[in-house]
Amino acid sequence: MAWLISWHYIITGVHALTGPTGLALYARHPELQMGPLTFLLSAPFVQLGRPADELAATAAMEALGLLAVAALAAFVDRATRAGRIRWLLAGAGVLLGWQLLAVSFGHPDDALALLGVVLGFRSLRRDAPLRAALAFGLAIDCKPWVVPVVLVLAGAPRGTRLRAAAIVAATVALVWLPFVLQPGAIDHVSRFTIVVAPTSTIHLLGLAGPRTPPWCRPAQLLVGAVAVAIVTARRRPEAALLAVVAVRLLLDPGTHDYYEAGLLLGTALLDLRARLPIATAIAVVGVHLPPDVPSHVVLAQAVLRAGSLAAVLLLALLVPLRPDAGEGAPPQRTRAAEPLLA
Repeated sequence: MAWLISWHYIITGVHALTGPTGLALYARHPELQMGPLTFLLSAPFVQLGRPADELAATAAMEALGLLAVAALAAFVDRATRAGRIRWLLAGAGVLLGWQLLAVSFGHPDDALALLGVVLGFRSLRRDAPLRAALAFGLAIDCKPWVVPVVLVLAGAPRGTRLRAAAIVAATVALVWLPFVLQPGAIDHVSRFTIVVAPTSTIHLLGLAGPRTPPWCRPAQLLVGAVAVAIVTARRRPEAALLAVVAVRLLLDPGTHDYYEAGLLLGTALLDLRARLPIATAIAVVGVHLPPDVPSHVVLAQAVLRAGSLAAVLLLALLVPLRPDAGEGAPPQRTRAAEPLLA
């Protein structure tokens, strides 16, 4: 099995960030699609030098995965045997994909962002939308694809919505602005493209050439935001991560295996409230397993992957959820008095 395929990007970013022209990070290295906070937090590992940096970083990313699984316990009733079993099964699904992120590819940006998102949802369950806003903001500082998730804060109690929005904006601006205001930074990053994978949905539908189409990234953010707005309006915030990740994977030119960590964390959040773990089963069978299929059936892989992602997106938007009985679950209220998120 390959080990830390993408770790060299982190090394490049840390050296650039700590060099004399650190603020020109993205102007000089548009290929670095991670947030500045990722490089700052990864710097102590890079300074160890190889192979100690790889060993320490892998252990740290694995620990982040375990923390994410531990945070999922807030979404079940651990006082019951059924609740504990659901949590263990959900955690096993998450770790199945997390190994690809932490060990095979070495992406601390996604590991940090995913942990921030799940901690944000846990804070919402504990009636702490301002802490959730801080967690979401820090997640964006590690990986920008998280941006649409923050729309779940529109469902927070009215008295805290503006403060939550201000916390997200301040957290993101404080970290990103010094870099994006550098000459050429936005232009260089927006022009960066990758090869369109033959198993991607946009290739399957003939929507792209050999490289990332210019509409791809804006469409991911816009469609993801619409999906989150729908799940928030329907009082199903646990589905927001799955909705964003499914949209991201459906519209992404790449089909890298490490994307599956976010997908399986999203299906776990949904399935802990669903009656059956259908979303996780579809994600595992339709997205996680097909890369092991021989290359001569690429078209079949692409169709299966696209169909599976569309299916889990529909489940995120529409599947009936069980009554909320997890840790910090809100008390039963009448429909008229119930806030969008407790």
